[in-house]
Amino acid sequence: MRKIVALLFALSLTLASESTKTSSAADTYPNRPITLTVLSAAGGSYDLGIRLLLPYVEKELGTSINVVNNDAGNGWVNWLGCYKAKPDGYNLYTTNFPAFFSCYDPEMNHTQRWDDFAYICNFCTDANILVTRKGHEINTVKKFLDYCLNNDDVVIAVTVTGGDDHIAYLKVLDAIPELADHTTPMHANSPLTQELLGGFVDFMICNVGNLTSLGDNIEPICVFSDRRDALAPDIPTFNEECVALGYKDVNVNSATNRGLIMPKNIPDDIQKKIVDAFVKGMNDPQCKQDFRNNHLGWNCLSGDEYIELIKREDAFYQATIMPLLGW
Repeated sequence: MRKIVALLFALSLTLASESTKTSSAADTYPNRPITLTVLSAAGGSYDLGIRLLLPYVEKELGTSINVVNNDAGNGWVNWLGCYKAKPDGYNLYTTNFPAFFSCYDPEMNHTQRWDDFAYICNFCTDANILVTRKGHEINTVKKFLDYCLNNDDVVIAVTVTGGDDHIAYLKVLDAIPELADHTTPMHANSPLTQELLGGFVDFMICNVGNLTSLGDNIEPICVFSDRRDALAPDIPTFNEECVALGYKDVNVNSATNRGLIMPKNIPDDIQKKIVDAFVKGMNDPQCKQDFRNNHLGWNCLSGDEYIELIKREDAFYQATIMPLLGW
């Protein structure tokens, strides 16, 4: 009997010790700087949104967050880094839908899927726009369509295969199929701004958020949305212009959803602390204003709301975009 009592006492001390360790880990987190890897080069709209947000998050967490920019591998260096990272809360990452769905590209052989990660929040939804360089004579949807339909091999700069810019292009072809015989996409890891400004290409699909970094060098033609963007209300939608030109059933909507992720097995209480800090930072009124001032579509989604968005995007991508890509 004494041995049983002694064993039970020892077990209770062990459990109490483990409970204390777990509690203290969350209570003391973070006790050193955090690293956030951003899947874009420095200076673009993606990077800008992160850097606008972080001061508010750092205030909530009480530590600094160091940004590392890495756009290699079309985002996969970033995502694989998160997948393999130590789940201690000190290595966070960004993500981007629909770009992540390149996981379905059979040539890439990636086995990771969106539910292999833990999600912090979506921080920006940035609509796609069609632009040309400042001073170009083809600066309306009508002139763009006329030009494309009366010429061959019109090059339109987009980013990665299966990314939001490319999907906007594919949706335009789906809406107006005859464009497929006259246009060709040019791919790159980031917007082909220099190629556009240098006259090597005449048109580029990017995002409303790029208006800040590109400034007076570009001429917006249209936004791919069912309504005008509140951050750029003077830019007409592709849909409204097509309706005015007599096209029927044109409904091209395309955007990128930028968010933050972390390794899946981080302890729940530390995950909660991270999510709460980012959501509270996002909802700071000055943070919202900072986003508006820079043409960035503030859109804070977390928890089930964010997961539901990803599920909808995933289902749409598999049902609609993958057949267009031949996947």
